Amino acid sequence: MRRPTSRLLLAPVVPLLLVGGCGYPSTVSASTLEERVQEAATGEGVEDYLIDCPGDLKAVVNDSADCLVEDAEGSVTGVRFITTEVDGDDLSYETLVFLGAAEVQKRLADELGTEDVGVKKVMCDDVLVATPGSTLTCRGLTEAGAVPVQVTTTEVDGLQVSFDWDVVSGELVEGEDFEGTEVGGGQVEGGQAG
Repeated sequence: MRRPTSRLLLAPVVPLLLVGGCGYPSTVSASTLEERVQEAATGEGVEDYLIDCPGDLKAVVNDSADCLVEDAEGSVTGVRFITTEVDGDDLSYETLVFLGAAEVQKRLADELGTEDVGVKKVMCDDVLVATPGSTLTCRGLTEAGAVPVQVTTTEVDGLQVSFDWDVVSGELVEGEDFEGTEVGGGQVEGGQAG
């Protein structure tokens, strides 16, 4: 079943007025970032989004601040603001939408649990960029050891990110610390999440 689509259309480069004091670095406050995310979101259910931007965006080129957006169904998508230019009291930034490691891990565990793939736990250590073709390699724990689980972004519609996954059978990876999310078990194959 496809969920109603909500969109987040953030302008790639947007000037913002900086907040700062004498001798202090200028920043864009976390509350302003939250407002930008809320203003950019359109579609069904956006008024119910929970938006959390825990940090400010500094007026330093390449500084970044992440915001997490949770929809009514509990899915969490990240929005990263990256400072691209500072000109006096103006700061320009670009945005990057992503799925955090915990969200990918949760969705993978749910999906792997419905397949007969032999993976008991899954663990992801990085974010999945919400650009079709972007990849992330997670680890799946099987009877034989840890195997790579290749995740590839397939479609992005606002904050809705779909991905395919493939368990790479026959190839073990190292990783002693494995506190991943529990999933079902069976034979190693591939599949899709969306």
